[in-house]
Amino acid sequence: MQTWRLSDYTATLEASRARVQTVFFLLVFYGLILNVLNHISLYQIGPNPLLYPDLDPLYWLFLMGRVPDWLRGPAALFLDIFLTLSCCLSIFDQRKKTWPIVFLVLYYVYFVIYNLRTGHHYTNPAILFMGMAFVVNKPVRFAALLTLSRFVFCFMMFSAAIWKIIRGNLFDAGHARSILIDQNLEILTAGQASWRDVIIRQVLATQWLPQFFWVLLILLELIFVLGFFTLRYDKYLLIAYILFFIGGWLLFDIYIYENLLFLLTLSPLVKLMNKTTFAR
Repeated sequence: MQTWRLSDYTATLEASRARVQTVFFLLVFYGLILNVLNHISLYQIGPNPLLYPDLDPLYWLFLMGRVPDWLRGPAALFLDIFLTLSCCLSIFDQRKKTWPIVFLVLYYVYFVIYNLRTGHHYTNPAILFMGMAFVVNKPVRFAALLTLSRFVFCFMMFSAAIWKIIRGNLFDAGHARSILIDQNLEILTAGQASWRDVIIRQVLATQWLPQFFWVLLILLELIFVLGFFTLRYDKYLLIAYILFFIGGWLLFDIYIYENLLFLLTLSPLVKLMNKTTFAR
């Protein structure tokens, strides 16, 4: 089978923009519903007196502008409503680029406020990076921005592995065990056992298993270096991230739904969306 070139990849993206936009915002809408069900919409998380801007200048600008102070109560509810509405309109009224722009601005505000109030800067940039592609008119720019998102995805995964290796986590036998216990402390101390509790306890009972799974997850991240040089192995990157996502959720209770959207930039799903027709 002939290898797909980068020019084939970008040309396919240009030709299937409407389908990609439909799938992307449908998945985003599902993510917004999950936020409500998990009580992490802006209105639901409420105020927090201990905001965490870290050293990020953009976060400090939000604090200096007192944005977290007035984005609470009814104002937070209105932002959640208009965020969801702009997402839906980005699906059903794709002729106007106003809706993706409004969505991207509102989502960025939500993203920063959420990270400030939860005391952690989460690494879930898929919606922000990929969303920029839908605010441009020219197909070639759309394809270029989604291609950039693909490389951001590969860099994010590969650099995370390198950072763990540089810090010595790969060779620290007790590191994975400590994370496994810390992330699952609630279910390990609960009186009623769940199926995840049984799995976690079995892994902890075997001395070498926590480190084995930790090394395996790092190797799955390292594989993404291939994405910088060729599209040939994208199907393996797709499988690798699905395994990484399942492993992170099952063992360490770490799962970032938003970053699953990056999979839409890998060539197997780009090909699939190009062949699939959606009712408009």
